[in-house]
Amino acid sequence: MSLGTIANLEQETSAALRTPDPEAPVAVRAASLQNADETSGKQAGKKRWLGMAATPAVAGFKIGLGRGRAELREWRGDAIQSVVCRDRLSVSNPVALALRQVCGSHRKRDFQKGVDRGGEAGLKVGQTGGEAARQRFARGRDFREKRIDRSALQTALLPVPDQLRAVLQTGEVSNDAPVQRFGRNLLAVYPALWTLARLEGVEPTNNHAERTLRRAVIWRKVSFGKHREAGCRFTERILTIVQTLRLQHRPVLDYLRQAITVHRTAAPAPFYAPSGRERLRVAGRNGPETVQTHRVPEPWAA
Repeated sequence: MSLGTIANLEQETSAALRTPDPEAPVAVRAASLQNADETSGKQAGKKRWLGMAATPAVAGFKIGLGRGRAELREWRGDAIQSVVCRDRLSVSNPVALALRQVCGSHRKRDFQKGVDRGGEAGLKVGQTGGEAARQRFARGRDFREKRIDRSALQTALLPVPDQLRAVLQTGEVSNDAPVQRFGRNLLAVYPALWTLARLEGVEPTNNHAERTLRRAVIWRKVSFGKHREAGCRFTERILTIVQTLRLQHRPVLDYLRQAITVHRTAAPAPFYAPSGRERLRVAGRNGPETVQTHRVPEPWAA
């Protein structure tokens, strides 16, 4: 096929996916938990940001001019009611701390940087924080693998937050400026480090988002970006469909064939996102597992 034919088919595919395109934002807003991340990109040589949000069954992508609060509001709405797991980027500050889970892998690397830098304050914060991260990951793994129940998880983690908070407060008043800044910033979002012990289904890391975003990152690295708005819309829609169907263990090619066929006959496009509290078989750590999209809160002393 000629390059022109490929470009025409790309735009026809994008048009076929236009009608179901709003399904992903609606599903993400309705879910009890979402993971979020972003990566940079190019449009006509200018920097753009590809943001994404994913639930266990849906992944949605959006290209914007930046990675600020306006883009967050456009994608997730004004009133975020689901738990958001992501890094410590300040764009998430408007989200209530009770609805945030700060990625533990990012913090683990931050603590290791403190150890590597040296200095009394950096070592103390880094070593204590590293041990807290290990405890959190180990107990979280025990809970996922059903070696302990939620009550035992909460009991095991209960002393860890107080120990880490104390050392961060010590670092905050030390003479080491980077340690001061790190302690102050982390204490500002401190309750969001422990949401996993309060709410069912919350993971300690943002690995779900990073794995879902990886396909887009690879695409960016082996291409030259987008040149027009139409290319951006195609990228958003095809990534949303492909990654969502992969999470649901549904064949991508079959859906695309059906979407293009009905587009050519002006029939309604097929749905791809779950609605309400529908149970789905989705990708899990140990293979497909059944999940439900509503929240199951449990009390825990933060």
